[in-house]
Amino acid sequence: QAFPANPILSYGWAKLVAEKQLEYLVQQGLSMRVAIARFIGVYGENQDIGLTTGSVIPVFSRRAAEYPRNGPFTIWGTGEESRSYCFIDDAIDCIVRMIKKLDDTPIVGPLNVGKDEKVTIFDIAQRIIEISRKNIEIKFDRKKKTVIWGQWCDCSRARKELDGWTAETPLETGLERVYDYVTKRLKEEW
Repeated sequence: QAFPANPILSYGWAKLVAEKQLEYLVQQGLSMRVAIARFIGVYGENQDIGLTTGSVIPVFSRRAAEYPRNGPFTIWGTGEESRSYCFIDDAIDCIVRMIKKLDDTPIVGPLNVGKDEKVTIFDIAQRIIEISRKNIEIKFDRKKKTVIWGQWCDCSRARKELDGWTAETPLETGLERVYDYVTKRLKEEW
């Protein structure tokens, strides 16, 4: 829905070009069906928990689980950056609905698959700390430069085209599931 598009990262351009190529192939009459989903902030169990390679939710879960044994609980940046997060179960439900809709049309989407709810990185950290039931002091590493200050999506088109689909998993529920997964995984590694 953001046209003319001008992604700030090459990753965004690669996704946009792929969408346009798929749309073109369908328009040319090739016998194929295409569902295009734009995943925004999808998270869940089994993600990378590496402190330098993982994404925010599993990394914060690991920092809380290992605190204070493996150092401080650190947020890269100011913590004021905002994001929206969609639990994997909700994203899968959306994919299933998109695939079923292909029975009626050769192309579905592009549709944003995410959650219409903004949350700051600092708020995510606080919620995970609450889940851990530990008294954790948050430190900030402001030397890490913020590239994207805000990431949010409007999923109204997905709701309209997919019979009311919406990401229903409350953030707290998803955070608890990821935290539980991370703590179990770390216990196996210890």
